[in-house]
Amino acid sequence: GINAEYGEFGWIKWGSHRFDNFEMLGNVTHIHLDFNSISIIENLETVGPSLKHLSLKGNKISDIGGGLICLSKLMSLDLSENRISAITSKQLSPSITFLNLLDNPIMDNNNFDEDSFLTEFPEMKVYNKKLAK
Repeated sequence: GINAEYGEFGWIKWGSHRFDNFEMLGNVTHIHLDFNSISIIENLETVGPSLKHLSLKGNKISDIGGGLICLSKLMSLDLSENRISAITSKQLSPSITFLNLLDNPIMDNNNFDEDSFLTEFPEMKVYNKKLAK
């Protein structure tokens, strides 16, 4: 199932293979959607203003598209163990301080310039489980 931490209500669980329709969550700050066979990220505008931590580890995401750019306060993003083969800094909020892309095809792509990518995130503290430069 999908888990979302929602203030004093603890964890909300429901089943889905799409990451969308979070209107009922309101001011959620942490969402953990690990290992849920999610392949599409969309419709996060409703949690965008409050979401600070998002974990999508171990899903089937191959393209993050523009689904995360609305998360202007996002600090921590775990996209490890997915199928991501390309990513640009324009797809993510510059507020990110923790980013994990390990175990994605992009990490084996010789054309991915990590140094250039990371310069777009001045607040980055941890990248792929290591201290950022």
